[in-house]
Order: sequence, then structure tokens, then C-alpha cells
Amino acid sequence: MRDPSVPRSAASARDLLELARAHGVEDEVALRGTSLTAAHFADPIAEIPGVAELRMIANVQAALPAVHDLGLQAGGRCRPDAVGMPGLLLLCSGSAGDALAAAARYQDLCYGIPRARVRRGSSVTTIEFALDGFPTELHAYLVDHACATLHAFSAPLGVKTPARRVELSQPRPRHAHRYERLFGTPAEFSRPVDRVTYDNSVLAQPMPQANTVVVPQLHGHCADLLKRRHAHVGAAGRVRAVLEQATGPPPPLPKVAEELRMSPRTVRRALTAEGTSFRALDAEVRMVRAMRDLDSPGMSIDATARQLGYATTSAFVQAFKRWTGHTPGGYRRRTRP
Repeated sequence: MRDPSVPRSAASARDLLELARAHGVEDEVALRGTSLTAAHFADPIAEIPGVAELRMIANVQAALPAVHDLGLQAGGRCRPDAVGMPGLLLLCSGSAGDALAAAARYQDLCYGIPRARVRRGSSVTTIEFALDGFPTELHAYLVDHACATLHAFSAPLGVKTPARRVELSQPRPRHAHRYERLFGTPAEFSRPVDRVTYDNSVLAQPMPQANTVVVPQLHGHCADLLKRRHAHVGAAGRVRAVLEQATGPPPPLPKVAEELRMSPRTVRRALTAEGTSFRALDAEVRMVRAMRDLDSPGMSIDATARQLGYATTSAFVQAFKRWTGHTPGGYRRRTRP
């Protein structure tokens, strides 16, 4: 079981809260015993302790005993862009297998709750979900959620990844047919493991939005973020959070320092101690926002430049090429089908 005290993205808990509301469950019931409020989930980059999400799952299950596919419903709401940098890394990966490897490597930054163990053999790759340490009454939900998330993440990648075999430890549920729709093959129930097996030839399919230039940078950013999250603290994470919350251009250092109730000098020193800088974090946030805007058909390059606070489009083009090795127009042509 993952360390329940390590902060994790609130994205999947937010999905569960919205699903509970759709089924008529009051927020007070869903959040009972978590010390969280609905206002906490208004922040798109909010983090919560894993133990709080487990409490929410138990609460919603208890409130909806007749909803047997709750995990599938909640997991089906997942989407890569909701987890920020890791989601972007999946979309830019060279192949479906590369995306799967990245998801496993940075799973603490993504949706999954049970630990996913990925093993690549000569002809097949298996994903096994480890449920040790979790309450038995949550096992079915956690596996359902993990399977639905796996499918929900693969759909936007633009490749079809039918599984060779799906083995689940739970008894055959009423919604057993849903697994065949998710994986393209019937699931086997009451098995000793929870495991999905793929042919390596399926995972070798190239990704339509592959961008090998930015993948190393994204790996570096995700590794840094994972390290800080496991450390439970980090000035870089706090600075990045302020930068990402801006609806217009990312705020300058003095404004960020004011928001954090620190002096600019203290912020600089704290970031240096963590091996980064305000300039690097500012560039990271601008790069991610630029890529998202360029992926939107209704957003022009000029509008993206203005949204990010560049005085001229040419200045934005130069910055984007420095980040990715491509001009905005070149990036857009590479990533659009």
C-alpha cells in the first residue's frame, strides 16, 4: 500500500465527489471524517492525503449500496489533462508502451490508488494491482477504478490497446460485461491476482501526438515533482501552485513571494536549496500552458502569446522553440492528427 500520508492529486477524489452529488449524496456525507470541505476541491491543483480519499470512498459506498459499479463510474471520469505534467507526458510519449511505463513510474502523481506493478516480458506486458494493506471492503472499488482509469487514460492517446487477458480477484459482479467493453476481452473472475495483460505488439503502436523533443524535459519535471511530493514539503511546489493558478500571465517573483508571505530573496534561496529557480519554474508553467493552448483548435498562436504575457508573438515563438525545439506552428502540425 502507498504511504497514505503522502499528498496526492485531488483529481480522482474530486471526480468521486462530483459522482456522489450526481447520485444525490450530500457533500457532508461524502467528506465525513476527512477534515476536507467542498471548497478544497475548487482548486484544480489541490492535493490531499491518500487516507482522506479512502475515507471518501468508504463514505460514498455506504451511502450508495445499490450502485455496484461505483468504481467503474468514478474511474471513467478520469482524464490525463486533469493531472497536469504527468498527463502531458503520457500524451507526448512515443508509444502506448512508453506511456504505460511513464504512468507506472509517476503513478503517485496520477489517479491510481493501489500500486500498479508493470512487468515487461519478451512478448507480453502485465499490470498487476497490489491491494495489500487496503480495507477488504474497498478492494472491488479500487480495482474497478484502476481498470476504468486505465481505459480512460488510453482513449485520449488515440490508440486502441485491447488486452490479451484480464484477471480479477473479485467474484463475478453484475457489471461483468463492462470489462469486455473496456478491454476488448472478457474478464476472468475469482482469480488469485488482479492483473491485465497486453501483447507487446499492441503497446508498440506509435502515439499520434508523440513529441520526443519534450519528453526528456517532462520526465525531469515529473521526477522533481515526485521527489518534492514524497518529501511532503517544497518551496518549488508552492511557487508552482501560485504560478499555475493565474488565469492570465504567470505573476512575477515579487507577487508570488507576497502570495506566499515571503520575501523575494527568501523564495530565491529556498528554490536554490531545492536545485531549481524561479525562472525555471516560470518557464515550465508557461510551456505547459502554451502546449495546452496550442492543442485547442480555437486558440491562435497570437492569442496564446498574449495570454502568456508576451509583448510580441515573435518573443513567444522564440521562447517556445527554446523549450521544445519546435516553433508553435511546427508543434501544432506535429501533434494534430
